[in-house]
Amino acid sequence: MIAVLLLGCSGSHSDKPKEKPPDKQEPKSSVPSFVQTNTGEATYKGKDNEKLWTIHWEQGSFSMPKPGNKKESSGSMIGVFGDIFREGKVTCKFKANKGSAFESSTTKRLTLTDHVRLDAQNPAVTLLCDELVYDGIKKFYKAKGHVQILGTVGSKGTLEEVWANADLTKLASPELYDKP
Repeated sequence: MIAVLLLGCSGSHSDKPKEKPPDKQEPKSSVPSFVQTNTGEATYKGKDNEKLWTIHWEQGSFSMPKPGNKKESSGSMIGVFGDIFREGKVTCKFKANKGSAFESSTTKRLTLTDHVRLDAQNPAVTLLCDELVYDGIKKFYKAKGHVQILGTVGSKGTLEEVWANADLTKLASPELYDKP
């Protein structure tokens, strides 16, 4: 009797049905979510297809919108230069060692870092700083770190932070600037 019980537990005979292999998974999307590139350029636009800025770069890496996402993308670039637009016209030209851009349905933001230079076209004003953040929706700059303002009327600097409108006709410290 003991031998019969051991034979039943040994696993040499089983009445259990074989397990089904797992279902095949759907293939993943072949659309890349991250792209690296050498020299290139891009134009960022706001609502009604209004041109906000154009940027050129020596090297860049970009995250692309994922399926179902509401057009959220970002990129980091090295060796950047370009133009800021207002009402279809170039208001400022920029140059920096590094740049990044973030775009969603509610935000269009350009961040420039490392030896930033922003040149307004009319009047001729140059803003130098360590970091410049441009809000393309509000048409507004925040310059930080060693900020200098150079113009035909005179120069001002070195300041910690300056806020400015899109064409640099209005510049002030955050405490004195009318909130955007």
